Amino acid sequence: YFVAPRPVSQALTAAARDGVDVRILVPGHNNWPWVGTLSRGGYRGLLEAGVRIFEWQGPMIHAKTSVVDGIWCRVGSTNLNAASLLGNWEIDVGVLDEGLAAQMEGLFLADLASSQEILLPGRTPPPVLGRYDGLGRARLPATSLDPEGGLQERIEQWRRSGGATGWTLADLVRAGSAFGDAIAGHRVLGREDRTVLGTVAVLVLVVAVLAGFFPYVVGWALAVLSGWFGIVLAVRAAIQARRARREERRHEIEAGRAAAERARAAGWDDERNEAETRDDG
Repeated sequence: YFVAPRPVSQALTAAARDGVDVRILVPGHNNWPWVGTLSRGGYRGLLEAGVRIFEWQGPMIHAKTSVVDGIWCRVGSTNLNAASLLGNWEIDVGVLDEGLAAQMEGLFLADLASSQEILLPGRTPPPVLGRYDGLGRARLPATSLDPEGGLQERIEQWRRSGGATGWTLADLVRAGSAFGDAIAGHRVLGREDRTVLGTVAVLVLVVAVLAGFFPYVVGWALAVLSGWFGIVLAVRAAIQARRARREERRHEIEAGRAAAERARAAGWDDERNEAETRDDG
């Protein structure tokens, strides 16, 4: 769910304005339609800055991945929204490895073939795949990222178990390619941003009316939400403070050890100089 907070959006737009090729792939359909509407409401600013946004037209995929400069990649559960970044317990892994990043980049570029690029009205669509032919195909995984075996191995195992209906892997690939060609393309950004503003305005008015008629209910609801956010932020602040204290203690210990080593080395030098002086005497 891509409802990026302002710092994230500013970082992406700044990178795009600096000439970085920023591409975002989000699901075209998800299990929370209103979240998709909120996501599209933030497209315009990103598109105006030069960020390219694609909507995946296949089934819902819960992958949260990032690839930067062909050398760093991230895989995890964190969505780029405030709830996921601040309120939920998430886990991500960042890997600094050119080989893995190349495979992830190849998979990402290949997925763009089954996606629609979102364009501003009056804009000419650039090449959808961009560097895919020269880079993506060469960087598609040569080996499976799945430790339990590749897709072909699992399909063959499924066929041997009696679950197949005569379809081969080649048939599946051809069908997927035809499906991707049929749904890929581009779509002009519509009135999503105005729709979001209107929806937010209606919600605020509804809350105002409810607060007027049911002040205690609305007050308790706001109190619970504020308390939840306060507790989450307090816990995170305590964790960060504890981590900072540990880092400070570790640096102090390392600095003390380094000073002791220097003092010991200086003492040895003094003793050696004294011994040499006595020998000369």
